[in-house]
Amino acid sequence: MAPDRIDFFIAGSERSGTTVTCAMLDQYQDVCAMQGTTILTRLANFQELMHHVVASGGDVDGLKPENCESLADFVTRAKVTPFLHKSIFHACYYENMVNSARTDVTKDLFAHKKYLENFQFDRYMARYDPENPTWANTITALYAEFVHSVDAKGHIFGEQTPDNAMRIDAILKMYPAAKIIFLVRHPITGIASLLERYGDIPRAINQYRKPFTLYPFGDPDVVNRTLFVKFEDLVSNRAGVLASMAEFLGLDPEAAATPDTSHESAVFQKYIGKSLTAERYFRSVLKHSPEERAALYHKNLDIADIFYSTEETMGIIGHGEDHKAAKDAAEAAEAAAA
Repeated sequence: MAPDRIDFFIAGSERSGTTVTCAMLDQYQDVCAMQGTTILTRLANFQELMHHVVASGGDVDGLKPENCESLADFVTRAKVTPFLHKSIFHACYYENMVNSARTDVTKDLFAHKKYLENFQFDRYMARYDPENPTWANTITALYAEFVHSVDAKGHIFGEQTPDNAMRIDAILKMYPAAKIIFLVRHPITGIASLLERYGDIPRAINQYRKPFTLYPFGDPDVVNRTLFVKFEDLVSNRAGVLASMAEFLGLDPEAAATPDTSHESAVFQKYIGKSLTAERYFRSVLKHSPEERAALYHKNLDIADIFYSTEETMGIIGHGEDHKAAKDAAEAAEAAAA
């Protein structure tokens, strides 16, 4: 079945559980959830390129600078021509070629190589509709190619890329009925994990904060169509959180009552299942002293204090530490929060 829409988008900071959430939701028979397609990230990069070209006097099928000032402008004002339709396909295709060559186990074990092997350009181009040349149609056509490439099943369609949190306005312009599942991880453990990837604290903090900075918390309509899921709850109460997500997506109650949480697939055995353990959750933060953890909290308490209680934060600051320094750091953080 070729999808004609995308029903939900999974978003959040990197290392916050977006990948495992997508994989688990895809285990429901009714759900077809594609992992890490980066479609909207590539579209945003493409929009910036088009704006640069036309603002510099270039001609791209009559595209005007005011039609691509932002991604939201682009998806609502820019008419999709066959050339633009073709171009975004190649942008996503080559991005997945890069991803498939990386050593990151999540990208190796998931579908990127199959995406490359089974994408069919002619099939994708045949979905271009000159009578309805919208970006919603083009992005759905590209998404459909991801679905076909791995022979995915289901009738509730979803996509996971952490950067989706930064494209909510454009998402809802294209898909007004879409729902958002936003994964939240405590800033102390989230930034500690990102620090292993990026190597320096300012960049790790920036990567963690971007989704929260750009998500439109002030828009009640967006907030009301968003389910915020704490990664910590996913670790401690996997089945319960899965049931709440299933209900949010409108799954059949009987299907929601018996989710597959056995994690016996190759992906779960080799990687994903291991990420849902307390040991793995705290692995990165154990490399940092209580004082360092408290400092991360102070720099990000505007996020931490929205989603986490003081008790939860103190538990992370003092986790695995029994000596006086942990107690002092926790007390200092608690005093600052008060």
